[in-house]
Amino acid sequence: MNDNHMDIIFDIGGTQTRVAAVKNSTEFFEPRIYPTPQLSNDGISQLQDCIEQYAQCESIVKIVGGFPGIVDMRNVVMEAPNLTGWVGFNFNDLKLKNPEANIYIENDAALVGLGEATVGSGIGYEVQAYVTVSTGVGGARIVNGQIDKAAQNFELGKQIIESKGESLENLIGGRALEVKLGKGPESITDDIFWDEKARLLATGLVTLIAKWNPDAIVIGGAMTHDVGIDVEKVKEHLSPMILSMPVIKKASLGDMGGLHGALAYLRKKKYNSHS
Repeated sequence: MNDNHMDIIFDIGGTQTRVAAVKNSTEFFEPRIYPTPQLSNDGISQLQDCIEQYAQCESIVKIVGGFPGIVDMRNVVMEAPNLTGWVGFNFNDLKLKNPEANIYIENDAALVGLGEATVGSGIGYEVQAYVTVSTGVGGARIVNGQIDKAAQNFELGKQIIESKGESLENLIGGRALEVKLGKGPESITDDIFWDEKARLLATGLVTLIAKWNPDAIVIGGAMTHDVGIDVEKVKEHLSPMILSMPVIKKASLGDMGGLHGALAYLRKKKYNSHS
């Protein structure tokens, strides 16, 4: 890194955090990956250590990060169902050598969705819905390569879809299933079990389609890996439930989706600042 400035992107997930350096807004370097701490003090200490190691003698210009919860316009964490120890934390409290560095925080699912729309399975679709089934269940609407702010009030995982009164997240989310099963859901190899989870997700998508009217739905997250919810099964269950079927695809960027989305977000900020 020969220039005297750089940018930082990160993706804080419910289980893992990824941090990477960016030069010239073109690509990110090999990320540092570590387990996400449950407390914000520990989490921010590790994040700051990563930033300082990357920066060394260079100046940080912009920081773009994803967080699994609701972060307000002041960069304060308002809600974090799977990281409750972060509520109230302000990302502007990061101590940087360049105090004028701009910090942008988005929902982690929204950044993954932006990544899929930009360089992943959602390329070519004007309106894309990204759905993640991982520690929890979330989603984002991407319109013409930008995160749709108006769609943030629809929380896919919180909707009640069964007569038992349980939310979609409680029925298919990784953390909820682990509590119910007493073991990691990835250890379940019963096809009937996962087919039922695919049906439940398809039921949840009916509401998403009605609210967001997407051209394509991209489905990702740890619960859709080889042992987990089969996206093709989701399509089979969804087809008889709706009249007009959007394109349904499996996410293609894997664990790096959030960083690709953060990079796309960073590029847009760079472009706007020069226009």
